[in-house]
Formats: sequence, structure tokens, C-alpha cells
Amino acid sequence: HSMYDGRINGLWTECPRESDGTKQLKPNWVGWLSTEFYGSPSHHILVYDYAVGGATVVSSSPQSRITCVTEQIQDQFLPHVGKKPDWAPWTASDSLFVTWIGINDMAHCMSGEYDTFIRQNLNTLFQHQTSLYNAGARNFLFIDLPPIHLCPRSRGDGAPFRLWNTILAEYVATFAAQHDEATTMVFSSYRTFSEILADPKRHGFENSERALYCRERACGFLDAQPAAPQEEV
Repeated sequence: HSMYDGRINGLWTECPRESDGTKQLKPNWVGWLSTEFYGSPSHHILVYDYAVGGATVVSSSPQSRITCVTEQIQDQFLPHVGKKPDWAPWTASDSLFVTWIGINDMAHCMSGEYDTFIRQNLNTLFQHQTSLYNAGARNFLFIDLPPIHLCPRSRGDGAPFRLWNTILAEYVATFAAQHDEATTMVFSSYRTFSEILADPKRHGFENSERALYCRERACGFLDAQPAAPQEEV
């Protein structure tokens, strides 16, 4: 796994970063949260980040070398940091478990049976959330899917992504009801990204289509990924 520590030049060198069209590299959203907005010289935030590009809830194929969320939780976190060793102490009250998944899963849904597909994936995802709860996790933050249909070269009206978000909210509510000590939250990247794209100037971006979508500007989406300035917002 990768560790990000605000005590060492803001982040470890292996922090995922993106070019914003200049030679300067900037943190992703994890970096912004743990350094600029919540971290400080007197308040260090340690982040254990298991996320990898292209990940899905379950492995997309037996030959895949991408670590899926199932493996991230069951194989990488729970047997190690999940046991609260001396070198990685954490408690229920000082830890937040964040999950942002689904973009790549939806890309693999070819049948059009979105409701069934989404529920199959979220059934698995929330089984793993229960494993985290049983290991001592109590604070959970889930991030829904952004408006992928507004990315460059994307098509459709975004209905499948909104359906994922609706069903995700249902699962979060059910999880909270079944786990009395859990604090659950949902952050809507769909709403946030939509507001930025609808009024970029209000969020500090140049108000032009080129600025929103061009890789060199890195203002809005970087292909299907948010670029550094949008990650900060």
C-alpha cells in the first residue's frame, strides 16, 4: 500500500499526482484534504490509500493485474493495518474510511441490465464494509459517481450513473440502520462536478469549453479523470 503523510514535504513522493499543463505537479484530492485543508504542522494526518487506477469492486478478469476493492480490503488492509499494529495505530474515533468506486465497474456493464449489475456490485462492496466495521471502523464516507457522460468523448444522458448513485444511497442507509455505531456520509461528486461545469467561473475556472475539456488546460476533466484544479475544488 501507499502511505501519505503531511509531515514529509506535504506528501510522500509516491503520492498520485497529475500534471496541470505546466512542469509543476500537484496533489490529487487525497493530497489536498490531508495537507492543505485538514493537515497542519501541529495536526498531522496519516492516510493509508489503497486505491489504484482502473479498480473495480471485484476483479474484472482472472488475468487482471489491477487490485480490486475486494483485494484492497480483504488482502491488503485487514491482515495488516486492520489489525492495529504498533506501527499503524488507529481507533474508531480518529479514523475515516473513504470509498469512491463505480466508474470502472459501470464501464464493464455491457448488458444494459444496470439495476441488477449495480446491486450485485454493491452487495459485495457492503459485505466488505461490514468486514471493516467488524475490524473496528465506525466512520464511513462514500463518494458517488460524477457525471461521466459530460466527459470528453462520452455519450448518453448519464442515467446509468444517476441510478448507481440512487442505489448507493439506499445501501448506505441500510448499512447505517444495521450497524448502530456507524456514522455514514455520502458526498456527491455528481452534484459538485455538475455545478462546476455549469458555472466554471464561479469556481475559479476560465469560462470556456476549451478550458473545461482540454487536457492542456487541466481545468475540468482530464479525459475521464478530474484534473488537479478540480480535485482541489
